[in-house]
Amino acid sequence: MARKSKDVFGFDEFEKAMLGMQKRYDDASTAFIAAGIRQGKKRAKQVTPKVTGNLRKGWKEKKPKDYKGGKVKVGLLYNNAPHGHLYEYPHNVKSHGRIVGRTKGHGVLEQVTKEFDTRINSEADRIIDKITREVEI
Repeated sequence: MARKSKDVFGFDEFEKAMLGMQKRYDDASTAFIAAGIRQGKKRAKQVTPKVTGNLRKGWKEKKPKDYKGGKVKVGLLYNNAPHGHLYEYPHNVKSHGRIVGRTKGHGVLEQVTKEFDTRINSEADRIIDKITREVEI
């Protein structure tokens, strides 16, 4: 038999708490992804050598966007320079239709993602802990 006091926690309150937590999570995850992309862009610019500056200036970011009906949030960091892909990835060098060599890719994006990987995981755990502490269940 249920008591008639205010300390009984019902399903309506639980649902309200979960919806509040979802709203906080959506806001926090968007801000977290955007901040991570900005930091990655800054680090990519630092790692990229400056010969003429076009490759370094070519780093662009896209704001986080929902995909698959809001289940996945994706932000994008890319290089918009016309020769950015040639610097980033390995490729064959051709002269008069013949392959004369192969260049190594410098892998700036891969290097930046490896640097931020552990930090991103720990920051994500911290944000989730903060959100769950705010909701009193």
